[in-house]
Amino acid sequence: MKRYLKNIIKISVTFFVLLGLFLLLKIVVYLLPVAPIQKNIEYSLDSIEYAGMYPIVGMRYGAYSDPSQINYCTEYNLLTNNYIADRKDPINAAILNTCYNGPGDNQEDLFEAVKNKKQASETKGQYWWGIQVILRPLLYFFPYSKAIGLYKIIFYILLIITVLSMNKKLGLGITLCFIASLLFVKIDMVTYSLVSGSTFVIGMGAILFFLQDKSDNLMYSFFVIGSLTAFFDWLSTPIVTVSLPLSIIILKRWNSTYNYKFIEGVKVIFYSSVGWCLGYGGFIVAKQAVLLLNGNDAKQVFLQRIGDGLNNQVSWAPQDKTEYIISTLLNANFYKTEWVQIFGKKSIVFLLLLMIVLAIITICMTKKFRTIQCNFLLLIVGCMPIIWWYVFKGHSFVHGWFTYRSAGVVFLSIFGSIYIYCMDIKKYITANREQFMKKKINK
Repeated sequence: MKRYLKNIIKISVTFFVLLGLFLLLKIVVYLLPVAPIQKNIEYSLDSIEYAGMYPIVGMRYGAYSDPSQINYCTEYNLLTNNYIADRKDPINAAILNTCYNGPGDNQEDLFEAVKNKKQASETKGQYWWGIQVILRPLLYFFPYSKAIGLYKIIFYILLIITVLSMNKKLGLGITLCFIASLLFVKIDMVTYSLVSGSTFVIGMGAILFFLQDKSDNLMYSFFVIGSLTAFFDWLSTPIVTVSLPLSIIILKRWNSTYNYKFIEGVKVIFYSSVGWCLGYGGFIVAKQAVLLLNGNDAKQVFLQRIGDGLNNQVSWAPQDKTEYIISTLLNANFYKTEWVQIFGKKSIVFLLLLMIVLAIITICMTKKFRTIQCNFLLLIVGCMPIIWWYVFKGHSFVHGWFTYRSAGVVFLSIFGSIYIYCMDIKKYITANREQFMKKKINK
C-alpha cells in the first residue's frame, strides 16, 4: 500500500512540475524576436505553395497512394501562428495559439496572413501545440524547408541509434522485426512533418530508455511518456508511444533469462497503460484548465473535437454501425499498410495461421508455455492500435491515411511472435540433435 501511495505522490508532483515546464517552454519560445521568424516563413512560401495541403510522395502502380500522403493541415496552422503571434504578450501567445481563419483552407490562410499582414482571428487553445518549442526556434534560424531537412537528419540518426541499440541488446532477429514493422507503415513519410513524426520520436526515445534498464517503475515512466505525447501530439498516432516501447519490453524479457508468469506480464501492460493514460489524458484536460484560468472558455470547442474523434459520422461513411466499424479498422486503416498493398488482404490471414501452426508445433515439441505466454502478451499490446482506432473511430475513419501508421505495432507483435516461435523450435531441434549424436557415438 505504501508503494502505491508513494507512486501516486510521485506522479502528482511530476504532473505539476511538467505542467509548469511545458508552459515555461512555450512562453520562452514566444519571447524570440519575431522578425527573423517572419522573414524565414516568407522565404518559404514558394516551397509551401508547391507542396500544397496534402502532398503525396511517390506513386504506386501509376496511381496516387493515400498512405504516401502527408498531412500539412496542422503544420500550416503552426506556421501561421508563428507569423502572427504577439511577442509582447508571450503568456497569451503560449496559451491561446492564435491563428488567422479566412475563407480558404489552412494553406490559403497562411498566405493571406503573410501577404496581407492579417491579425489573429481565432484561437486553437484546446491544443498544447508543444511542437512549437522545437519549430519556432528552428524558424528563427532557418526557412521551413531547411528546418524540416534538419529534423529529417535528426530523426534518422535517432532511428539508427535505436536499431543499433536493439541489435546489441536483443539481437539481429528482433531488430529486423522492428525495422520491417516500420517499413510496412512507410515510416519515411513522418520525416516530412514534425507533427506526424513526434510520436515516433517519443516512442524511439522510450525504447532507448528501457533498453538501458533505467526504470523499474513502469507506471511512472509511462506517465511521463503519456504527458510528453499530449504535449507534442493530439490524435495522429499517440498510441505508438505506449504500445511500441511495451512491445520491446516484452521481447526484451523473452530474450533474457528472466522467467515471469503470464499474470505478471499482464500487470506490466496494465500499470504501464494506466500510467500512460493518466499522463496523456491528464495533460489534455490540464490544457483546458489552463485556458479557463486564463479567462478563456474553450469547453464547447474541446468537447466538439472529442465528440468528432469518438464518432464523427461523415456523409461518406457507411450508415450501418457494424459496417462503419469494420470499414474504420480495415479499409480506412489496416488495409493502407504496405504489407497489404504489396501482398494483398488475404496475406494477413496467412500470417495469423502461421502463428497458430508455429504455436502448436512449439507446444508439441518443447512442452513449455513460456513462449506462448510471451506471445499472448505481445498480441495484447499489438491490439492496442486496433482498440484506439475503434474508440476514436470518428477520427480514425476520416484520417486513416495517417492514423494507419499505428499498425506498425501490430506488425511488430506478429513478426516478433513468429520469430520467437522459430527460435524456440530451432533451439529444441539443435539440442535434440546434439543428444541424438551423443547417443549414436556412445553406441
